[in-house]
Amino acid sequence: MIPVEVRRIIEVIEKDRRKEVAEIRRIGRAEIKRILREGKEKCRHIREEILKEYERRAETLRNKGLAEIEMKRRERLREVKSEMAEIIKKEAVKRIKGKGYEKFLMKLLERGIKEMGKDVEIFVRKEDAGFVENFLRKKGVRGKIRTIRTEGGCMIKSGKMIANYLIESILERKDMKIDRVINETFFKG
Repeated sequence: MIPVEVRRIIEVIEKDRRKEVAEIRRIGRAEIKRILREGKEKCRHIREEILKEYERRAETLRNKGLAEIEMKRRERLREVKSEMAEIIKKEAVKRIKGKGYEKFLMKLLERGIKEMGKDVEIFVRKEDAGFVENFLRKKGVRGKIRTIRTEGGCMIKSGKMIANYLIESILERKDMKIDRVINETFFKG
């Protein structure tokens, strides 16, 4: 049998122990709640940072994609313009080489002889050599006729001076004007 005093001491100790356990549990719960609150706050902050980072990355990718699309659009537009310019040039050459070609060539020859004088060397395509020879004879011009590969027209040389009236050269000099007309006609607005 346990004496009464020892029993009271045990009861007091047991009561104190329960209080301490209850206090430890209360502190533990409060600490757990604080840790959970801090954890939730950290998670929310991390989630917001991740979302901001992915939004930034998505915006960067979107801008990069839009830039690539714009580059491809501009490149395709340049290609279309270039194709149109080539088609227009080919059509111009066809028309120049049509019915009025000899008259056109005669004007070029007259202009070149006027600029260069009557002692010249004339470069033309093979098909035009006979016409040019007759023209020179009629105009009383002494000139050597040389054949070259060209779409048409002529190039007249006197000493070191050259008057270039070859169709390709004329079209090349008109490239900027052709581009401007194409832009104004088909791509304005």
